Amino acid sequence: MNFLSPSLEDYLETILMVSLQEKVVRVKDIVKLLNVKAASVIGAIKILNEKKLVNHEKYGYIELTTKGEMTAKKIYEKHQILFRLFHKVLGVDVQTAVKDACQIEHYISEETTKKITELVEYIETLSDKKKDLWLSDFGNFLREAALKKKNTQNKDGRNQVSSILTLNNLKIGQKAKIIKINPESKIKKQLLSMGVLPGVEVTVRKVAPLGDPIDIILKGYHLTLRKEEAVCIEVEVLE
Repeated sequence: MNFLSPSLEDYLETILMVSLQEKVVRVKDIVKLLNVKAASVIGAIKILNEKKLVNHEKYGYIELTTKGEMTAKKIYEKHQILFRLFHKVLGVDVQTAVKDACQIEHYISEETTKKITELVEYIETLSDKKKDLWLSDFGNFLREAALKKKNTQNKDGRNQVSSILTLNNLKIGQKAKIIKINPESKIKKQLLSMGVLPGVEVTVRKVAPLGDPIDIILKGYHLTLRKEEAVCIEVEVLE
């Protein structure tokens, strides 16, 4: 198999992308998309032509050979699956997801690409409810990890790990003190009316198998909260 540098793979992939939208591919199309000089494109096309990946007569249109099309499609499919992973699953913004996919697609192995494809396709086949739950749990995991890494200073100047979490991250039997309710929460008024107030201690009594709802003890009585309500409540774990 002929070795292709990341740059040549980019040219090959770009030719494919243009061919999917236009009847013919010209040098100027590639110049515009990759923002490079015409001389660079012509040089790259010459190498791809020598490798029998494209057909190109001087001043003519550029066409992918059968071999070139197969290679370009593999590169393009890697790009697409990486973009779906970064943007749709991990929530990375579009611009960053596109940029990172472009960089990683040249180095990732076929085996890893296959596993990522299986993971993304699995997530996308989930029902909307299960998908939302999966992504919600993942988001909560990331927030909890971020909070745990946040350090506070002791009086003697040593670092200690912050014990501030959202209520939905507490385990059964765990006690905590309410710090605040997310000020942007649409149900803040409702939670306050139920006695969910800063300074009040709560104990998690029971959690449903899927994490929703959550049963807590608050001021001596039981209160059942939906996960979407619990995630709005910031608490400090009591030792």
